[in-house]
Amino acid sequence: MAERRYSCVSIFTGACGLDIGLERTERFRLLACLEVKPVFCETIRRNRDAGRIGHRKMPVFEGDIREIDPLTVMKACGLRRGELDLLVGGPPCQAFSTAGRRRTVQDARGELLWQFLRYVVALRPKFFLMENVRGLLSAGLRHRPIAQRPEKGGPPLERDEEPGSVVNLWVGGPATGDRRCLPR
Repeated sequence: MAERRYSCVSIFTGACGLDIGLERTERFRLLACLEVKPVFCETIRRNRDAGRIGHRKMPVFEGDIREIDPLTVMKACGLRRGELDLLVGGPPCQAFSTAGRRRTVQDARGELLWQFLRYVVALRPKFFLMENVRGLLSAGLRHRPIAQRPEKGGPPLERDEEPGSVVNLWVGGPATGDRRCLPR
């Protein structure tokens, strides 16, 4: 008896490294990919056409995730809300990395985190796998340089500067249906 293959949709796909790895386990079937960079989309299509990922008619959504409706992706995959097994992707991490300036959502790339979460809310996958950086969990919505923090003589941190406020924005929000905390 063959083992069940789990359905998977990939967003922020890049050049498909993670997706090829998932497919090679022979436990996942890639239904669609979404990527903004044309050169990566060409790589995805070549991998698809060579039989390395997905299936010959697997849709590759090329464009800005902010402009691609998750319901369009679901329809193209023949899925209803809650039927997808795995949503996978890695939104840009430069805005959260402790190696960088940590501009978090003040950097346009940091706001793409919300797009990943928008897809989670819309698709309601059984699981999601989001690759990012260590600094994401401790990131504030607004970054204050260390030299200006309270321990260096600066004023107390405001709520949106507190460590973890990027992630805490979502606690009790979309998972419970509370739309008040969704970023606009």
